[in-house]
Amino acid sequence: IMVSHDINDIIVSCDHLSIIESGHCVACGPLSEMLNPARGQQANASLPLISVLHGEIEERNMGISRISVGETSVKVVDESAIPVGQSVRLLLPASEVTLATENSTALHTNCLQATVQSVVPYSATQSAVKIVCEGQELTALLDNYDSRINTLQDGQLVWAYFSGQQTLA
Repeated sequence: IMVSHDINDIIVSCDHLSIIESGHCVACGPLSEMLNPARGQQANASLPLISVLHGEIEERNMGISRISVGETSVKVVDESAIPVGQSVRLLLPASEVTLATENSTALHTNCLQATVQSVVPYSATQSAVKIVCEGQELTALLDNYDSRINTLQDGQLVWAYFSGQQTLA
């Protein structure tokens, strides 16, 4: 059990999360579900919208680790001492995921092919796009003025791009 007000410590150290307000547990569950609620569940405004992808360290070279996420590999900056072959969680803030309807290697370091699961309002100015890649759920935030929101459909093929500056746990 860990008690903390630092969301970064919680994200790196915990598998489950309980939110306590005024001495009462108002929400409890696996970290990945609490940070990235399923369709129809309300996001907790005090938590960032973060996807948790599960993978394994395949290779480490000069501060860069290659992580297998299903059949795909991604590269992340990694100064940890986590050994090769170890299972890890890759924490991806939804605000740092870029979606494209065509594959392009020019956008970011990492790319995962995915299908759209749903597009739901997240705030007054943004929508959350839930996608499934390598059997795992990932979320991207798009501004509501982005015209792509109106063209995305459930089951549509998309590519999720993100940098290698992500947190491993």
